[in-house]
Amino acid sequence: MSDAKALRARQRGLTALQRHAAFFDTDGDGIITPEETAGRMRDLGVPAVIRAAFVPVVHAFLSRLTERKDSSISLERITLGKHAFDTGVYDSRGEVDEQAFEALFARGGAAGAPCVTRKQMRAIIRARGDRDRRYGRFGAVMGYLFSGIEVWILYVLAHDAEKREGFFYRPALTRRRLRSFYEGHLFFALERRTRMRRAGVHLPKGKARRYD
Repeated sequence: MSDAKALRARQRGLTALQRHAAFFDTDGDGIITPEETAGRMRDLGVPAVIRAAFVPVVHAFLSRLTERKDSSISLERITLGKHAFDTGVYDSRGEVDEQAFEALFARGGAAGAPCVTRKQMRAIIRARGDRDRRYGRFGAVMGYLFSGIEVWILYVLAHDAEKREGFFYRPALTRRRLRSFYEGHLFFALERRTRMRRAGVHLPKGKARRYD
């Protein structure tokens, strides 16, 4: 079976959030270990110092939320990992909430805007805050810090546009790029591109489109 067919078979029946998290489940057993997360972050090109700082935090946080007794994360229960200070794009079932997705592009401009910057996304996250208050003040603080790291890494790895903020153009994500991220396909595509580059395949580096 080809890699593409095997991937489609593994993703059959998964929610969007599970497809997103399944990138890190390299052996397909439904459990994501710290070693798997670190390996997949390396596959994406994340520097070692960031991996060393991020992996223990994400696993300490999500292992508890997904009700694991060790430091691993349950793919089946990943919806329980929905934390304070998120974008709200994933609903309670782990599927994409279209209204919340569109809200990302309405912030600071007309609805239907072509892209969103990290600053705009963080503004939405702060505005949403900790709506459930399931884990008290400590959980809210951890959720805020965790979401900030997530968003920063996403923009470093995947920005495909630039948008003017004041006098400067800042990295941004287009609607198509964010759709791929939330549907659980983006990391697989980025990993394939990184793997090809490391193998010596010349891939043209497209220039990020600029929006005012």
